[in-house]
Amino acid sequence: MSGGSSTSEARLTITQVGELTGVNPVTLRAWQRRYGLLKPERTAQGHRLYAPQDLARIRLILSWLERGVSIGKVRPLIEAGESLPPGREALEELDAVKATLDGLDRRRLERGLIEVMKHYPLPVYRQQLIAPIETYLATLPEAVAAVTQALWQGVLIERCGALLAGARERGGRPALLISFDSQCGAELWLSALELMSQGLQPTLLAPITPTLDGLKSMLAAMDAPLLVVTGERRLTPAAWTQLQRLLTAQPCELRLLGSVATIHQDELSLLAQGDIA
Repeated sequence: MSGGSSTSEARLTITQVGELTGVNPVTLRAWQRRYGLLKPERTAQGHRLYAPQDLARIRLILSWLERGVSIGKVRPLIEAGESLPPGREALEELDAVKATLDGLDRRRLERGLIEVMKHYPLPVYRQQLIAPIETYLATLPEAVAAVTQALWQGVLIERCGALLAGARERGGRPALLISFDSQCGAELWLSALELMSQGLQPTLLAPITPTLDGLKSMLAAMDAPLLVVTGERRLTPAAWTQLQRLLTAQPCELRLLGSVATIHQDELSLLAQGDIA
């Protein structure tokens, strides 16, 4: 049993816990099996059930990871009653990934990303690994920067695609994910993983300049249509006009992800009200 909790308390499935905490089921299982961080109850059929104290422990684990503490160090720190560090450390895995990139070692890079993306939630490895790697790549000499960046983007996209494919059987509300930013690269795929962690089933369109008729037709073919636009740059006036026309022609829910959500917060509110052209 998990922590001696009362049987009258609500229990949650691993899928429900994933949607509440942003930690996917694969990672929750790894935390239990490899690191001994969780001890959920089991049904007669072997399915995991999580009590309120399990949720509290997951959030405590996340607090440590957000400080940059590697997952392998978290259990002894929690059991010793250590306080959270005031600053932020660098994940141990970061230096290893840099080394594989320096050596252009595709196999080791892939293995390293598999481990990181299995054992850390998406927000953690985006902030603690992917962002620092992107910063590091920007400092490389021009002679090797292009090929190293291409290797990094290619392997990262492959890993995102594998995770998305593995989650298809779980179902969820469909969402159409697009970007007007031709430079978004792996960010489009990471955005898809973010939607997946919210219980959605994203369909990705590679960076394109989508036509109104094309988007209208695709959304019409989807059940309960949701359109998600992701990107790190300001959208052009033409893109906003197209989105407004689309909402009129094919009513749907519109969301923004990435920097565009912050950049266009006010415009999105007006667009939803039909107040801008």
